[in-house]
Amino acid sequence: GKYLNFEFKSPKGLIEGKVFATAKKLHWEFIKINNKFYSNDPLRIRKPTWKLVRIPGQQYQKLQSGRSKKAIKNKLVVDLNIPFPKQRSKSNPPKKSLPKNVNHSQHHESELKSKLETLKKFLDEELIDKSEFEKKRKSLMDQYFKINE
Repeated sequence: GKYLNFEFKSPKGLIEGKVFATAKKLHWEFIKINNKFYSNDPLRIRKPTWKLVRIPGQQYQKLQSGRSKKAIKNKLVVDLNIPFPKQRSKSNPPKKSLPKNVNHSQHHESELKSKLETLKKFLDEELIDKSEFEKKRKSLMDQYFKINE
């Protein structure tokens, strides 16, 4: 089959792997994260160097050996029909109606806090760098104070 090699340079190093698609799934194999090759030593002489954290709808690829199945922890199989996590969604979610006792500025304040928390999470997960974080944080704060003047 055909697959796509990918490389991504993060602040901590190179992320490298390959990906291919089937009718309903994406298959990801991560070879290197932060310049460290994945170690899957069956004799356990070397410990695994890193671990992928899955979200609902993702599973490790399974290797069948006789009657047992073993998870291959650097290979993810992702259902193409799963929804994106909230913070990555591009569509505008339906607006929630506010309780009558919450005023307009309280709503904007809680919305700002939520956006800033998401932005901080992106920084912590190295999806954005410090300069992108600061630029977006300033933009959000400017918007908030402009609305609440």
